[in-house]
Amino acid sequence: LELIKTSGNTPSSVNSTGVTINNQRVDECDLAILEQYEHIMRLENRVDYADLILKPLIIFENRPQVATAWANAFKAVMVDEFQDTNHLQYRMLRALTGSTKAV
Repeated sequence: LELIKTSGNTPSSVNSTGVTINNQRVDECDLAILEQYEHIMRLENRVDYADLILKPLIIFENRPQVATAWANAFKAVMVDEFQDTNHLQYRMLRALTGSTKAV
């Protein structure tokens, strides 16, 4: 589940486009587990670590004005251990900094 989510995927994106992660295709069983997991998380009003990045990122990417408002709140963003940043974290960083801010 972590690999699916930290790759920036949701159940609907996996279902509609199909996904391959680390040369392995996400199959129907993986999708069913992810959907059930997400359902339980919603029912219990919980998020996991990947959701802390993925959910706001989805908002930023679907509503650019929200991303711009947040990006305008920062002059610069400092990232500790940048070399360990995954793709999802990098997308969030770009959303928060825009193309002209210092990282």
